[in-house]
Parts: sequence; C-alpha cells; structure tokens
Amino acid sequence: MKKIIYVVLSTLLIYSCSTDDGNYNYNSTQDINFNMNNEAFSILGEQLQIKGDFTTTANPNNLSFIWMLHSFDISTSTTIVDTISTSKDLDVALSAKPGPIDLYYEVYNKDLNLRSTKRINLQVTTPFTIGWAFLTNKGGSAEYSFASSVNNKFYSDVLGSVSNITVAGNPIKIDFNYLTFSRISNLTIMTDEGGAIIDAASMAKQSDLLDRFNSTDFLNLPFTGGMFNQIAVRALTMPVLFAGGKVYPKSGFYFRDAFWEAPIVGDYEVDGDVVSAIYDKIILFDKLNRRYIYLQGGYSPDLENIFELTNVGAFDPANLNMDCLWMAPQASYDAFFLDQRTISVLKDDSDEYFLQQFWGDFLTTFEAESQTQLPTGSLNKNSVFVNNGIFPFTYMTKDNVIHRFNTTTNGFESDYITTAGNITNLEVNVYGTVMAVVMDEGSGSKVDLLDLLDNGALIKSYTFPDKVIDVKYKEDFD
Repeated sequence: MKKIIYVVLSTLLIYSCSTDDGNYNYNSTQDINFNMNNEAFSILGEQLQIKGDFTTTANPNNLSFIWMLHSFDISTSTTIVDTISTSKDLDVALSAKPGPIDLYYEVYNKDLNLRSTKRINLQVTTPFTIGWAFLTNKGGSAEYSFASSVNNKFYSDVLGSVSNITVAGNPIKIDFNYLTFSRISNLTIMTDEGGAIIDAASMAKQSDLLDRFNSTDFLNLPFTGGMFNQIAVRALTMPVLFAGGKVYPKSGFYFRDAFWEAPIVGDYEVDGDVVSAIYDKIILFDKLNRRYIYLQGGYSPDLENIFELTNVGAFDPANLNMDCLWMAPQASYDAFFLDQRTISVLKDDSDEYFLQQFWGDFLTTFEAESQTQLPTGSLNKNSVFVNNGIFPFTYMTKDNVIHRFNTTTNGFESDYITTAGNITNLEVNVYGTVMAVVMDEGSGSKVDLLDLLDNGALIKSYTFPDKVIDVKYKEDFD
C-alpha cells in the first residue's frame, strides 16, 4: 500500500476539510457529477466494494482514478494518506484500523489536468465485536473460533487464519474485558502453560500471560483458572490467575504491570473456575480451610484503569463447612450496583448440594441472603452452572438435563430443558435471552444456541471436531 504524509500547516486547513460538503470540482468546465452515497460501512478483512458512479462528458480514456484513506495522527499533527486502489470501482480487502475514517475518490482528467473528488464517511468494524466465542483444545493448544453477529458468518481457527499465532498449552478458559475509559477491548486466553492477551477487535496479539510476571521462578505451573472479565461481573476488580493452588492478582495498569502472589495469611488452596466478584472485591474459595477469601482493590478511573490491592481477608457467611463447586456473580447488566450478589453451589460430606446467595458492600461486610438445599439426585460431579444476568435464574445440569433455580423465590424447576447429549458447559448472552449449551460428542463437541424466551427452542447449532473447553458471549458495553 502506497503511503503519503502531508503535514497539516494550520488549524484553518483542518477546519476547511472538516466542513467540506464532500464534492470537489476544481474547474467548472469539467462536468463530473458524483452519484454516490456519503456514508459507507466496511468489515475488516472483507472486500469493500463501492461503484465509482458519476456522470461526465469527458472522454473515459482520458480519466484516471484514485481511492484514498485519510487519517489524522494527533501525535505528529499529520494527515496520513493511504492509496488503496487506482481502479474506477473500488474492490479491496480493507486493512485499516477499526473506527471512522475518511475515504476519498478522485477522478483525474489527464488532458485537462483537472481533478474532482468525492469524500465518503467510512465506518470500519471487525466481525469479532459481537457474537459467540468458542475455545477448543486442538492437539494440546488453544484454538479460537467465533460466530459473528456482525455479518452472521462463522470463523474457525481465528488465531491461525487471522492472527497467525499459536497459544500453547491445554486451554482453560477465555475472558473478555472492555475498558470503557480507553475503549480497549481485550481477549484473554488462558492455558495450563500460560496463555495470551489479544486485541479482541483486530485479533492482534498484545502479550503472553507469562510476560506479565516480573519473574516466574516462584510459579508452580500449570495454571488452573482465573478471571479477567470485568464487564461481565460489573465490578471494579483486577485480573487474577490461579496456579499451584495460589492466586496471583495484578494491580497497576490493567494490561501492563506484573502479576504477583497475593499476601494471604496462612496456607490456602484455590483452583478451577471458582471465582466471583462483588463491587471492588474478587471472591475466591479456599478448599483447604473451606472458607471464602476476598481481595479488595482500590480503583482510579485512569485512561487504562488503575487497580491497587488494598485489603485481603476471609469470611464464612453461614459457617458452611462444605466444598464449593462453582460460584459467579449475578449482577445485572442494566444496573451497575443495584444487584451485587454472588451465587455459589456447595456440596456437603454426605453429597447433598446447596445453593447459597450472599452479598457484600464497599466495606468488608459479607452476609448470606439464603442457603437452599437442592433436590437430592438433581446434580452430580459433572454438573455445570451459569447465571442469567438479566432474569433471576441460575441454570444447572445433570447429564443431558438443565434445571432452573429462581434466585428470587428460591424455587427449583427440574428438567427445564432436555438436550440430546451430556452437557459440558453453559453460557447466557448479556440480554438473558439466548443460552449456549455445549454437549459432548466423543472426540468433539456440539453447541446449541437456545431461545430462553421460547422454552429453549433451538436457534442454531455448531459442530466442532475437537472438544469445546469454554464458550463466551462477546459484546462491549459503555
């Protein structure tokens, strides 16, 4: 791609460009009249096709054409011009940075040395901004696929085909994080060997997770879990990783400063996906002592969100003396702080299961709202769980059956949905209307998208040759 840089000499020039009506004709005797829209939309990596439509009495053989992208670099006060085509009609695979950009179409009469230009306001997006993300285990490394709601296309092996990167290790989970102040959208892929932080729009690799440690000498790999998903929990929390039973938070700039082991007093053990958040606190479960642990962080609305670990403690809101199998926040996407509960599922020594709800405040107070025994035989060791962030439901499975628990009435609805195969994972979209159900299919997996507003009616199915380890819904919110 050919690039030319024009230095912007004055604010007057900037103003005159920004207020232009978009059509330029430098000689009234040249009768080029554009018949083109002022707006255009493009998906990164796909063909951008715009017909160069105009009327003229000039000889077509005397005309040449240029399509140019104009972007302004504030740091250098320069306008960067990229020539993307010299054909009459535009048909290119665009590689511009996502966002708004000015597209110019110039028609040049070589005999008369006259130029006419049409400006088009182009909005560039990527197919990876909204949709369903799938993490699979392909021969001991992570493979990432995406079902885009932007263009209704399915992209397999995005890491290989788009990013040209490999994330080594058996995959554990994926998380998304959208920093509202800086509008940075990141994807974190965790594996037992480490993982990577990736720009969730362009899919460009930002860093390896192990690079975010000042030293790895103290790490007892493999990684077993963690949480990077700030937007999903609607809490002001820092990222955490689990390895060797210990927890490693990262304060400071969100995606720059290093992880380090939390200063938790005494021996403890955490692992898996047993992690939640309330307000400014990460909630973990200590398997060794059968208690909850919290990491409280201070928050500063810097452009990149600064977090500082300010307090560490433990609590046991109901003297549970049980093991925690799963927990997650049930925080509404519509109301930032109106409902900041954590839902946990516990198992006692006689293999009875309980659902516990507790809440916390900005201080260090945690109180149990309720603890409900679930019907005997309704769950087993392979059960998986998910909360609905809009409606007051927690979904839980046994084999190929999904139960539904109402967290307002504490009512249990057994056999809410029955599926064709044994269920290994669940996810609900941010609107609480669609559920992704991952089912085992031997060496591979099948994922059904079900309509929760229509009694679990099937919307769409995806089949994977490898095991789906995690599924997440992706959509950024301010």
